[in-house]
Amino acid sequence: MENNNRRKMKWSALAVGAVFALSAQAGEKTWDFETDPFDDFEYIESTQLDYIWGGQGFDDWGAEGNPDGFFSITEATGGTSTIAVLPDIDNGDFVKSFNMKMDLRMGNGTTDRPADGISINFARSSDPMLADVQGGSAVPGNAATGGAAETGTQTGVAVSFDTWAGNSLPDGPDIEGIIVRV
Repeated sequence: MENNNRRKMKWSALAVGAVFALSAQAGEKTWDFETDPFDDFEYIESTQLDYIWGGQGFDDWGAEGNPDGFFSITEATGGTSTIAVLPDIDNGDFVKSFNMKMDLRMGNGTTDRPADGISINFARSSDPMLADVQGGSAVPGNAATGGAAETGTQTGVAVSFDTWAGNSLPDGPDIEGIIVRV
């Protein structure tokens, strides 16, 4: 009798483990930049919209593919910003897991002090920054820190990569860091 109970417990544990493994599956999407992915995004607004997608040397979109194709979030020119809202790849379900991989180039600017950073956010649908982009604005007036899109949204989770010390004088050295805000 005891062996039967142990067998049942093992099968029950296996079944529960299988259910959790199935429920932890996340949606998956890859952009390889072999074609222009603009239509895949729910919203995208940029102060430099003409230049965010392209192949080598800012050519019009071509099938150069990765690593020659790219998504230029901003160029090293003053005051530019891009806000992109990725599509829901989980069909409206709760996000149970998240894995983002990027081939990212930051820096290598030609001016004395290019800035700033990038943030990846999970925000509530009522977030003021989302209202900005839905209204057609790429100016980050409603970012967590007004005017600084790299600080992310006001609600939800934001992971920011930033390299700017600040605008108060006397200005100190640039501080490179990762900021996680919940």
